[in-house]
Amino acid sequence: KAFESMGSVLREDGILVLTAIPTDRQWKEKSKFALTADSQECSRIFAMDYFEHTVRYNILDLMRSFGETELKIWSAELTVILRDDQERLLKAAGFRRVEFFGSYDLIPYSKATSAQMITIAYKKAHR
Repeated sequence: KAFESMGSVLREDGILVLTAIPTDRQWKEKSKFALTADSQECSRIFAMDYFEHTVRYNILDLMRSFGETELKIWSAELTVILRDDQERLLKAAGFRRVEFFGSYDLIPYSKATSAQMITIAYKKAHR
């Protein structure tokens, strides 16, 4: 229903761009920890708990400023929608063409190796 709702607000020639976690590779590997950002100002660590159809991301943000460090902890549990299911659901919602990429540089998506999944869904089929 969410994809149908997204499609309903797009113009006839509109596109939907999604990024999804986990990727097929990450779901298969089920790694427990990931350092997703690390700079002088901020470090972000994910600690993941895997369930049958969801992943809980426990997120630890270390914010550094003027010699002080602040720790922020929060979590989000996401339903896993891997590449094949995402394509099926988008097409069922009325999107005519769906493309998958392994990065914002539009490198083709690989179930075996991609660390990112970027989806571009076209409401109207392009020639």
